[in-house]
Amino acid sequence: MSTAESSEDRRRRLLVETQGRRLDEAYLHGSIRDDLQTEAADADPDSIVTPEMLDQIEEYMDEIEGAGVPPGVLSDRETSQSRAFFSTDAVIIVPGFLASSLSDTRRGGLGLIWVSRGLYGSNRFGALRLGAYDGHEADLNPDVRIISTGGLPLIYDVLRLGLEALRYTTSTFGVDWRKDLEIAARGLRDRIKELGGGSKGYPIHLVAHSQGAMVARRALQLLKDDLGQEVVRRIVKHLVLLGPANAGSFSAALAISGDHESLPMLRKLTFEPTGGFSRVFATMSGLYQLMPWDASRLPSLGDPEHAVGRPEFWRGKADFDEARLNKYYGWARSIDTAFFNDRTSVILGDYEGYAGLKTPAGVAFGPDGHLAVTEEYAGDGTVPHCNAVLPGTATYMVAKTDHPMLPTYRNVVQSVRLILNGNDPTVGGWATRMPDDPRAPEYHR
Repeated sequence: MSTAESSEDRRRRLLVETQGRRLDEAYLHGSIRDDLQTEAADADPDSIVTPEMLDQIEEYMDEIEGAGVPPGVLSDRETSQSRAFFSTDAVIIVPGFLASSLSDTRRGGLGLIWVSRGLYGSNRFGALRLGAYDGHEADLNPDVRIISTGGLPLIYDVLRLGLEALRYTTSTFGVDWRKDLEIAARGLRDRIKELGGGSKGYPIHLVAHSQGAMVARRALQLLKDDLGQEVVRRIVKHLVLLGPANAGSFSAALAISGDHESLPMLRKLTFEPTGGFSRVFATMSGLYQLMPWDASRLPSLGDPEHAVGRPEFWRGKADFDEARLNKYYGWARSIDTAFFNDRTSVILGDYEGYAGLKTPAGVAFGPDGHLAVTEEYAGDGTVPHCNAVLPGTATYMVAKTDHPMLPTYRNVVQSVRLILNGNDPTVGGWATRMPDDPRAPEYHR
């Protein structure tokens, strides 16, 4: 067996074996710990574990033990008594595109689909295909019952441990990233009401990554409509956005077109299944909502040859769902959380520092029918900075970081810990303060 094949097998095994368990629990399991350490030692830039991640796991486990918090007390599975004794505030982590697990939960069903071993040797990924859009969302196969069963531990549990060490009650709000993000936003709204309601409600902090930023911001907007902004500001204390796709990402267009080989998240998390990705991706409403839509940030969108929101752009060149494009493109345009700007922080990644590369900021179909990147700006490799920043919010950059694994970097975790405690992450050099103007020259380099 070649070294590359061995690395692929190990990565697949790690993605599967860490699901359904906390990363600190997995680290204590002998064979999984061996895989984690071997993966961390792999020089492959698409490795899903780094030495820094393992160092943090050990450090935060020591912090938790030193604080007298029993392992797992501050997890989703804590009892109400233990949570009341040990916890301070609650943190809800909202994952990004591809970063929540998806499972068929019907009796006798497929079980774990994303990310499972069966994804590779069979077309289990095909079960994630949605039916034609007719005004509501449904799976193509009416017999499956697919839901998100949580965030991927390898991406979010280092952050989770870092917050638990400070006695935050943490939970991950799994998102079905295939479907209309409005569904997830309503679910998150209800979750916040549940945690923050009543006289014993917990102060809540939201930490959202990538596509999850859209979900979190829309949930806050829905809460404001339901409860009024003063009540929302009493319940929710901070919103921290990691590599947020506030104005979209060209990764969505590349996925729909079938030209997804360049997407860092896919490269890190999986390998092409037997049935391929593109026909399934083309049915996903969440991808149409994720496509960039603001021509004031990305001037190329004003050119018909680059206008990914126009049906004419796609016809005859790629699988796409015109009904979904017409319904969902530009969905985030109406999200307005300005009332929460003073409690919102944006943390940008630094792909140029990490890999020496910039981020797609324009695409067009070439003569060969493939979607090609035609323009690049500063960004985190997936979201250009100009699409991430929100005017009026505190904005920071963490050096030498990439988009998919942004929540795993020590400087990012420390920045989040400081922000939630009301401190400045630039003190101590964890992050650098950046302009909150999407038109700032450094974002368009």
